[in-house]
Amino acid sequence: MDEPELQAIRQALRDAEKDTGLRGLGRQVDITPLAVRNIMEGANPHPSTREKLRAWYVKYAPKSDATDAGWAALDMLADGLAPELRGAFRKAVAVLVGTLHGEAGLPLPR
Repeated sequence: MDEPELQAIRQALRDAEKDTGLRGLGRQVDITPLAVRNIMEGANPHPSTREKLRAWYVKYAPKSDATDAGWAALDMLADGLAPELRGAFRKAVAVLVGTLHGEAGLPLPR
């Protein structure tokens, strides 16, 4: 998880905390409320927690963060690939999405 992605997740957690509370967020992410608070305050999450955060973000991120959530979902699919292959993976998926939308006569998603 790169730093911009982690910052986007932190902001989404802060936004969701207003409605859900720390306990609710902890249940959604499957981590303790204290861990949620620490991550929102800048703690560096353990790799297994990062995966939980990514999954939460994809499922619960506000629609305004849909593009970031889409990239997070792609990163979940690319998990295990060497870092130099992740960019190629993202590009291949973007090309496929563009091609299929073009064939269907649909505009590209934002």
